[in-house]
Order: sequence, then C-alpha cells, then structure tokens
Amino acid sequence: MKDVLQVESPSIRQFSYDLASGLGVRLIEKNYEFLCPIPAEIGSGYIKTSEFDNGIAVIELNGIFPEVFRFGYKIKDSYLTRIVFNLNSSITYRKANREETALGRFDSVLHACYDETSFFSIPPNAPVSLFLLDIQGDSFAKKMTAHDSDGSLEMKDFLGAIERKEHLFSKGSFTLEINSLITNFQGNTYSGPMRYIYQEAKANEIIIERIRQYIDDQQGNRPALLRKSTIKSIERAAQWISGNLDTKKTIVELAREVGLSANTLQMGFRHQFGCSVNDFIVSAKLKKAIELLENGELNITEITYELGIGSKSYFAKIFSERYGVSPSEYRKMSRTFTKERNFKND
Repeated sequence: MKDVLQVESPSIRQFSYDLASGLGVRLIEKNYEFLCPIPAEIGSGYIKTSEFDNGIAVIELNGIFPEVFRFGYKIKDSYLTRIVFNLNSSITYRKANREETALGRFDSVLHACYDETSFFSIPPNAPVSLFLLDIQGDSFAKKMTAHDSDGSLEMKDFLGAIERKEHLFSKGSFTLEINSLITNFQGNTYSGPMRYIYQEAKANEIIIERIRQYIDDQQGNRPALLRKSTIKSIERAAQWISGNLDTKKTIVELAREVGLSANTLQMGFRHQFGCSVNDFIVSAKLKKAIELLENGELNITEITYELGIGSKSYFAKIFSERYGVSPSEYRKMSRTFTKERNFKND
C-alpha cells in the first residue's frame, strides 16, 4: 500500500508549508496557526498546526477519505516526545521500525524518539479526528526542571529520560480529564493574543496529564486515573440499571457485566454521577416510581414488585425520605392536580 503523503521538515513551521505544497493547496496562515485544507481528490477536512513557546506544537487532523489514507511526517534531526490522541475512528500508528499499533477511539500513544517518521493509516469512509502534540524534548525538560528547586518534581524520572534522549513508547486509553482539555482547546472562542495564551495553557495541561498517565501506567498496578474507556463502561452500567430496575444484581456482578472491578465501578459512578452505585439505583427506582404513580394503574404493592424493591414498607420509607410524602399520598396529590388542570382546560 503506497503512502499518500509523507513530509519531512526541519521545523513545525516549515512542516506546515511543506504539507500544503505536498497536497497542492494554499496554506491559510493566521498568527501562530496554519490551516491546510485537504483537497477534494483525496478527501475532505483539514490539517491544522499551532506552534507555541518552549518547543510545543499541536497538529490536528480532521477529515474523511474515500480510500485508505496514509500520512507520514517527521521533524528532521530532532528528539521529540510525540503524543497522539485518537478521538474518533480506529486507525493504525506505525513507528519507523515498521512496528504497527492499532489505536481505537480514545486511545493514546506517547512516543519519545529521535529523528523518526510516524505513519498514520486511516481506513476509508471513517471520520477521523487526531490531536497530536510534538514536544521538543530538551526545551520542555529544561522548562519543567527549572522550577523544581528542591528536586521533588513528580515527573523527574520521566524528564530525566527525556534529557538523556531515551526511546519511550506507551499506549493506553486517555483520561476523561484529557478529553475535556482537548475539547476546551479546540472549542475556545478567543482571538488574537488571548487565543494564543489560552491554547498554550491547555496544551501544557494536556502534556502534564498525559505524562501523569504514563507515570501511573509504569507503576505496574491498576491505573489510578479514570480513563475515557472506563467512562464508557460506567455509562453502560447506568443504562443497564435504568433498563432492568426489577432485576437484582450485586455490584460485583454488575461490574463484571461491563468489564470493570467493583472498586472502579464505584469510583466511576462517584466521578460521573456524584453518588454511589446503590444511590444511583435508588434514584432510578424512585424516578420510575413517580412515573408509575402518575401515569399507571398499578397499586402500591404492584409498583413495589415492578421496581424490584423487597418490601412495601421499605419502598414507602425511601420514597418518603426523598419526596417528603408517602407513595399513596403522592398519588392522591398527583390525581387531584390532574383533575384541577383538566377542569380549567375544559
């Protein structure tokens, strides 16, 4: 399979010009940002680069291609820490030694290397969204260690490896925090100097969070950071609960159903919904109870059974604690209100 485009440039700024030349399009330049439209004969979308101080650059590729699109680039004679975030369809990332790594949605690669070309293989008719960070290793490491007067910096081992120009490679799904930072970077509405300062700050935050993730991964234990793929499993668990209120399943069983540990499931619910799994289940049951009391003809005992609650008295207890009235009182109030509203409408 032949590469569609391969660019080798001495700097990110020159890369932008070489990219536009290789695609045969006009480069749109505005301050520190360079926008290169993807020509119609190849596909649709754009590749945008942003250059910041201290050797940090961002490359964004958004598009769709009718045929397999292969894109390769490198910054010549440079030691870079290259961070790849895949925000959409699955792609393949290939290093210079031809070792390929499949990147699914929400996967990330951290790749520190010297003078290497990175290749991306994008399947046909699959919307792709890549967010890439290229960091000049020496500049970034010096910036970070300059503010570490007592040598206690959390990432000093990582920065030491960068200063020694070691080869590093790490893959994993990225965290929810990183996804939010990328969204903020791309969605800001500032212009001029404020846009530059805002995006530079977000780029640095993304780098810090990804390095923290790398350090976390190296510990050999279960990652402590909540990953985007974990959030998807948390959401599946929430959907299962909402659709199976009458089914009793332990937290361990529910966690196993979505491929998580019980601890991660609990942590995820607190992060995503601000409550424990049990509290979420109770809230879902009570929300359904309101619906049944207002719109259904089931009696209280039947509603209790429909919700999978063990006893009528326990149902009355948790309902009263949440809403301040018993289920039967709420039904009377609801029906009275409905009659009055209908009377007024007539």
